[in-house]
Amino acid sequence: MASLDDINISVLLKLEKIANNKYEEEKRRAESLISQASNMQTVFAVSSAALFMLLPVIISNKGTLSLNCIFIFVSCIVASLLLSLVWATKAQKRYDTLVLPKEKEVEDGLKKQLNDENLSAIEALRQLILNNIDNMNKAQEAWEQNNNERVSYIKKSTYAFFIAVGFCVVFYLVSLFWIYFC
Repeated sequence: MASLDDINISVLLKLEKIANNKYEEEKRRAESLISQASNMQTVFAVSSAALFMLLPVIISNKGTLSLNCIFIFVSCIVASLLLSLVWATKAQKRYDTLVLPKEKEVEDGLKKQLNDENLSAIEALRQLILNNIDNMNKAQEAWEQNNNERVSYIKKSTYAFFIAVGFCVVFYLVSLFWIYFC
């Protein structure tokens, strides 16, 4: 079986293109996740505004429902919304990532290999492509790891928001029950 070094240049160039596509895909995924986290922050802002606009109406029409009960439910809703905000904000963190070498650095490295190691031009090019593939794979793996962490925070943010919505539903049902049956 031929080693990776024995594979011809055209196959290596195709592998390099695949590695570059994966790297670019992870970068696009990161931007998409950051945008999604930003949308979660917007949902937090709208939900909080709606809650605090409705709160005076709820208090003024509370009937026999105690202020303590209202306070407990509103506190649970706000805590869930704040938790959602914190996780959405954490998902927007910009991580330090591996940076691919600049074109000049690659060119200098190729020249050095040709001069210092007495390699043929084909072998030097092969080494250059293999190094580039390796660098892109490492960078892509780092982006992927960071993106997976972002996904985890976005999921937590979404769950916390749904918990807040659940508290709203429970509060509504308890209020209806209290108003009509107590």
